[in-house]
Parts: sequence; structure tokens; C-alpha cells
Amino acid sequence: MDVLAFRRLSAMMNTFEKNVETHGIARQVVVITAGADTRAFRLPFPSGTAIFECADGTVHTKAAAVMKKVGAKPSKGCSHRRVPVDATATDAAYGDLEERLERAGYRPDVRSLWLVQDVHAWDHSRLSNFITESADLMTTGSELIIDASALTSTDDIIRREFASNGVMPEVVRIPADEGREPIRLVLGCAQRVSLKESEYYREQLRAAEDEADEDGFED
Repeated sequence: MDVLAFRRLSAMMNTFEKNVETHGIARQVVVITAGADTRAFRLPFPSGTAIFECADGTVHTKAAAVMKKVGAKPSKGCSHRRVPVDATATDAAYGDLEERLERAGYRPDVRSLWLVQDVHAWDHSRLSNFITESADLMTTGSELIIDASALTSTDDIIRREFASNGVMPEVVRIPADEGREPIRLVLGCAQRVSLKESEYYREQLRAAEDEADEDGFED
């Protein structure tokens, strides 16, 4: 999953960031897991990457103490942000993920790569809610990778859920290997702007129409 994530992140950079000057956060990685994750400390993310690790608050407390003890730090020029929300839970409230991410500095208008695992307990309803919520938080060109190996939803149903939320889906199956079960990954690429961007554009259009009406009235 790490290798695939890096390939997608590199492709995203090559496609959208050539000769583009960026200020502050240039790209975002959102990691959703049930336990402590070490990607932010062991992988060479490019400078300007913000890694948002989403997990239960108690997990963060223990992990932060361990990372501090061993002196672990993210790659130079990157930031690691602990987001206290367990999005892998079957009873996760809709909207909590958005609130906690944005409080940590996540920007829906900046391209992001989402890595999702430890969701074996999800039923189709929970999967559907997550896809809708995450799609609303991703701008055009953002990518989503879900380890769906343990999910009961069929490939076709998952593809439809992605497509109905403006995310182009692809299912990748990795055969079983010695000591490892087969893996099913679902990859998605956002084809539309985030919900916040869409609302902003609508407000701007409404304001422009109101201004045009006022000008016409004055004439």
C-alpha cells in the first residue's frame, strides 16, 4: 500500500505541480487507521507535505510518547498532524471527520491523497457514508486508496458508490502470497471540486447576479 501510495503521490505531483509555485501546504496526505501509524516518520515525503493521521485520541497519546522517546521526526519540510477522530469506527458520526481535519489545518481546496485501512468492521452503509464524506472533502485530482480486502460489498457496488460521488474508481486485486492473504484495494480519483469550493463558487455567482440586477435597476 505504501509503494502504491507513493506512486500515486508522485503522479499527482508530476501532473499538477510542474512549474507551479506553491505557498504553505503544497499537498496533503490523510491516513485513516485504527492504530498508530508511522508513515509520517519513516517515509520520505516531499517537502511541503502535510500528513494528517486520523485515529482515536488515546492512540495518539501513546504513539506521541513513543515517537518523542525515540526522537522520530517527519521528513524535512513536512508536518505531521495528529487528528483525534476514529473514522474506522462503525458508529462514526457524519461530519466529525471534516470538523477535526479542518481544525488541524486541512484544506479542501488543496489536492490530497487518502490512505484508508483497518475498516474490516464496516458494512455497506458505513462505507457509503465515508465515500460521500471524503469525496466532499477532496478537490479535483485528489486520490483515495482503501484497503477493502475484508469488506463484503462487491466490486460493482463499490464502483457505483465511488462514481455517484464524483470519484473515478478502480479495483486492484493482489493475489495471495506466502504468509499473506489476497488483497483488494480500491483506488479513486476525484473528478469534481470539494463541497466547500462548490459552495464558494455558487456564492460568487449569486453575488455577481445580484450585482448585475442592481446595475440594471439603476439604469
